[in-house]
Amino acid sequence: MALHCPATLLIARPGDEAWTRGLAQRIATDHVVRVWSDVGLAERESARVAAELLAVSAATLAGLDGTTDGGGFREAVGHIADLHRGETVLVLARGGPWESDGPVRLEVGDDGWLVVEPQNNR
Repeated sequence: MALHCPATLLIARPGDEAWTRGLAQRIATDHVVRVWSDVGLAERESARVAAELLAVSAATLAGLDGTTDGGGFREAVGHIADLHRGETVLVLARGGPWESDGPVRLEVGDDGWLVVEPQNNR
């Protein structure tokens, strides 16, 4: 893990089991190392399904609900990025541009945040 490498966060909305299974299948080749979600029951269940299919662990972090407090969301994403420099993680969050059908690929590093590409058509 290189400290100066950005973390790659695939940010997507949580969904029902069928939607989450489809999401996990679409990102299976991205080498995701962990699935993160907010602490809500629906978010945790979606993260559990995705993590199981991706054969990784799931973790929760308060503040990943982008619909309420933008500052809290930014802080939570920054914390996840710091933990996963040089790695790719799936972050299930409500609100924001990731309410589309596919994840948004976000690189978070020393130079700030960069949306690399929307993943809607994968």
